[in-house]
Amino acid sequence: MADEKPTKKTTAKKEVKKIIFTENIKHNQHRYKKGESAEVSLDDYELLLKAQVIQTETGD
Repeated sequence: MADEKPTKKTTAKKEVKKIIFTENIKHNQHRYKKGESAEVSLDDYELLLKAQVIQTETGD
């Protein structure tokens, strides 16, 4: 027990996508204007993509 090393806590790095809004919307208690850019989680990215209110910053 005395020989045990403390374990390091690893923080899971969330993957994010950089997007640009193509419409004025309210999402997760925030308002976004057309042309505004943001970073969102992959779950939010899929949801917003389905709603057709975003494009990726690379133009996809």
